[in-house]
Amino acid sequence: MMIAYEIHVGTPKTHEKRSVPYPALLAPMIEQGCAGKGPEGLLFGDGINHMRNSGAQGWFANAVRRAQAVDPSIPRVTPHDLRHTAASRSARAQT
Repeated sequence: MMIAYEIHVGTPKTHEKRSVPYPALLAPMIEQGCAGKGPEGLLFGDGINHMRNSGAQGWFANAVRRAQAVDPSIPRVTPHDLRHTAASRSARAQT
């Protein structure tokens, strides 16, 4: 979690472990990303250092701009927007 531009690693607010479901089609890419990394290694980036999102010039904003160049109907979206979308869809799927 990022607080005041510092990354804090730890358990979620509930202090419980969570599992995150994902579509099976992502499994090969996730397995490839995990290759050679230990259980505490990070999936994204170099496995040790967190990928920093430096605002409008960061990797995520650049990815959104590239996607919008292909399909202008794609809205501006932030990682936080995706987090809320994933949580909402997960909650809906469980009912």
